Amino acid sequence: MTTPAAKPRPHAAWWIAPPLVIAVGIGLGILCAVRLFAGTFQTDATVPADGQPHPVRVDDTGRQLVWVRDGRTPPMCTVEDSVTGRLLTLDPPTDTYTKTTGGMRWQAAYAVDAPHRALVLSCAALPGEQAQIGSALSGTGMATTIVGVILFPLLLGGAGLLWLILLAVTWSRRPPRTVERAAG
Repeated sequence: MTTPAAKPRPHAAWWIAPPLVIAVGIGLGILCAVRLFAGTFQTDATVPADGQPHPVRVDDTGRQLVWVRDGRTPPMCTVEDSVTGRLLTLDPPTDTYTKTTGGMRWQAAYAVDAPHRALVLSCAALPGEQAQIGSALSGTGMATTIVGVILFPLLLGGAGLLWLILLAVTWSRRPPRTVERAAG
């Protein structure tokens, strides 16, 4: 009775996939981090604080932040829904948010829930002042992105590392592949 031949080592191509899985996990984590930090304080429009209505278009419906120059008294602003013509309620932001854009520091002065992407922003006349409006990353969106920043590298990186370890153990315990030559 002959013993069955041991399985040969895995093909060299198997060594390509685990680092790719790890790289994809790290890449998705970086992408989530960029989305978290870039999307948090996005500016969709900048308008002068001149008391005039300015049509603006935001990238998304939902929670928007109205930004004014940091360290100054915020001008009184209004936001109108262009579709319905209804004035929207401006609330104070849930926290203190600041950002730097174009070398200027800004603070979130108002938060508004935009039912449509087309809005009209007007802020009381203050010479030389401006206001910005942009999407606020929602609590759910922020939580999902933070989870992505942590879980993508952890899960995919961990799976790739485990795959590499199992592959190394299998490689070390099996005999080398033999090349069979055709009889000529």
